[in-house]
Amino acid sequence: MKQLVSIIVLAALVISVSAAPSIVSNSNYQAEVGQYTNTAAGGLEVRDNGNSPAGSNVTAAGTTVGCGENILISTLGGAANTVITSGHLVYSVKVLARSSPSPPINSCFTVTVSYNGNALTPLYIKTLTPLAGDFAICKWDLGITSLPALYTLKVSVQ
Repeated sequence: MKQLVSIIVLAALVISVSAAPSIVSNSNYQAEVGQYTNTAAGGLEVRDNGNSPAGSNVTAAGTTVGCGENILISTLGGAANTVITSGHLVYSVKVLARSSPSPPINSCFTVTVSYNGNALTPLYIKTLTPLAGDFAICKWDLGITSLPALYTLKVSVQ
């Protein structure tokens, strides 16, 4: 009788262990999202908004060199972007005016991104009289529909 109970308990244990979820962890893939960096110019933060597929084609804005054509960092948020093709992955950052130190008044900035070491089209933004919290969203078409297993994105504002 004891042997029968032992076999039943052992069978129940084997069934419950085999039905338990298993977790596989792979340390080869890492990601950092949502970081911010203070720019060398001071007074600005750059926040990662991540990647998402484009829902439609979008014409370029803020790609012309020269402060007159730059996209404004404002309370409602300016939007600078490269030409975006529907279905391509789009990388986005938010450039945010800080309270201390404040960004310089009437200044132009170049926002650059490199994807796997290749520089993408720079975007140009500007301040008039920036208040803390004013921002601009910058977006780049990565020219792909899915990300490779390993990739790097480097952002700078000057």
